[in-house]
Amino acid sequence: MPPRASTAELLSSLVYLEPHFDPATLTVAQLTGLLQAHDIDTRVASNKTGLIALFNTEIAMNRTPILAKRQRDLTRSPKANGIRDGVTGQLVDGAAEEDVTPPRPRGRRSSAAPASTSTSRRRAFRMSAAAHQEQEEELEEPEPEPTSPQTGRKSRIIEEAAFSDENVFQMGSSSPDPPVETYARRRSQGPVASSSTPISSAGGRRSVPANGARDSPTNPFTKAVDTGAGFVLRTKKPLPSSDPTDEEPEEGVLSIRGKLDDRKSDALATINVTERQALIRPATVAPVMLLILLWLLVFQFARSSAKLGFCDRDSSTNAVLDERLEQLNAGERCMTEGKTDCPPIPLFPPFMQPLSCTPCPDKANCDIKLVTCDAPLILKRHPLSALNPVLDGYPGLGPVAFPPTCVEDESRKKLLTNAGRWIIERLQRYRGEQICYGREPRSIFSPSDIPWKWAGVKKSEIKHMMSETHEGKSLGPERLDEVFSAALSELEDRKFVVSGRDEEGEDWVTAVQAKMSAGCKVRVWMRRLWEQAKIYVIAFAAVIASSMYVRRRLYFNRQTTALAHSMLPSTLSVLQRTGGIPLLSTQLRDSILSYEPNLKRRKEIWERVEKIVEMNANVRVGEEEVGGEVGRGWRWVGPPDMGDGTPSRREIKY
Repeated sequence: MPPRASTAELLSSLVYLEPHFDPATLTVAQLTGLLQAHDIDTRVASNKTGLIALFNTEIAMNRTPILAKRQRDLTRSPKANGIRDGVTGQLVDGAAEEDVTPPRPRGRRSSAAPASTSTSRRRAFRMSAAAHQEQEEELEEPEPEPTSPQTGRKSRIIEEAAFSDENVFQMGSSSPDPPVETYARRRSQGPVASSSTPISSAGGRRSVPANGARDSPTNPFTKAVDTGAGFVLRTKKPLPSSDPTDEEPEEGVLSIRGKLDDRKSDALATINVTERQALIRPATVAPVMLLILLWLLVFQFARSSAKLGFCDRDSSTNAVLDERLEQLNAGERCMTEGKTDCPPIPLFPPFMQPLSCTPCPDKANCDIKLVTCDAPLILKRHPLSALNPVLDGYPGLGPVAFPPTCVEDESRKKLLTNAGRWIIERLQRYRGEQICYGREPRSIFSPSDIPWKWAGVKKSEIKHMMSETHEGKSLGPERLDEVFSAALSELEDRKFVVSGRDEEGEDWVTAVQAKMSAGCKVRVWMRRLWEQAKIYVIAFAAVIASSMYVRRRLYFNRQTTALAHSMLPSTLSVLQRTGGIPLLSTQLRDSILSYEPNLKRRKEIWERVEKIVEMNANVRVGEEEVGGEVGRGWRWVGPPDMGDGTPSRREIKY
């Protein structure tokens, strides 16, 4: 095989269908041309390695069906009906006489050209157009004109053959029978839009039948039709198919029935066309195609963005986005290093790639398309969430157009609120009773910082009381436990209650604030007021008592002193009358103060008298023995008493 064979030569020689053929010996252009000739999409492969893989899977593995299809096409022979020898005028071998129709009168014409025929757009054969045309050349003409193998890639239009007066094979007034297995495409004078995007073959050279007339700007018939219609002709090369079955193409044989406007006859003709002609409007198709292309780009962007979904919790990425970023980075590194087996190039450039996911809602766990809210929150969908399947991924909306949110369950929230109010009311009343009756510890050494020890209630008792209510009975045991625990936890979080556990492992709970009646409030107020003011009251009472005691002592002292002074004259008189006989002080005291029964009071008064008497110079003080009793004694040493009525001394008045 020559190293630079064209795609047409490869298709005609069938070298690539040999069992041990190595597709790696072909160039990228040759591989692309062969794959497109067999109607295989090459856009999925971005390098030679991908093209070789497509060749092995789509062509090499289907080698036998392709060869069988080609053999069936080769066995077909064209009919020779109506063909006569140019010299003798006799029918050639195998030709059948065709019906002769009377010609229509027509004006003088030098040549007959086919009238404008109407055809419908069909799909191309699944077989290579160039190879099929070469086979027909070999069967129809023993010595076809050689065609240049260096035919350019430009699409060519093969015009349908027409009868003329100068055709030497037309004898008499008979018109040739239309071929049976031929294909055509009509040229219509009406505006027809292009059916599909043109697909250009990658083959560099293309064989063209020598006997086929081409449309060209110099052809008067083509020029007249094109000028009158106002259309631009565009050629399309159909891609051969590798389908091994002998099915009819979806848009197969096209028959053109046109009346020939000549004098001889009206004949039915079908034309084998290997290239499509598409008529387009030059002024209106471009904007429409641009809008369609723009919509396709946006749609592809939206599909790619919608696959990202939600980000992970408390993150700006997820597994799909990380994988996409890794693929992009790997592709950039591969292209930078100049490797040939790089990953497929993405449709959009990196700066246009959707590389952001929708943030996960607060208090929720997110997967790509799944959102799970934290208990006890519930998922609330967006009012426009029904449009998510249509709008997800579009620019400005994000991978998830209208994401949901996590909100509280209103019915559950109302139930917990009512349960919390019931619990806190019972605990506040119990604490108020304890405070009202003085069970609150008032000592600085008591554990007042642990209120559940003196004002607490067991959690089991509170739950039992709740279960006895109508609402508790309607909830059921399991639901009651859940509601009670949730309501109590909410009260603890809001600092409305405090809880604790004793040495036996029992859980207690108490309210932070107390709730009391009006009488209890006054009682507690008075008690607390006394606790705060009692020290001042005691101090004031002590001061009053002390002052009263001092005043009384002063009063008794003055009274005692006065009584002692009043008793001094009688005491001195008794001593003077004794005439020097000693007297004991105690005997004299009991004799003079015999009216005072209180011995202590008697001693206090006499002590004052003794001080005054012993200060008198006429009285001698000493130890005396009187009547066998020894004690402090007084003896008069002054002038004696002169008798009754005769004062022996001057009385001194105090």
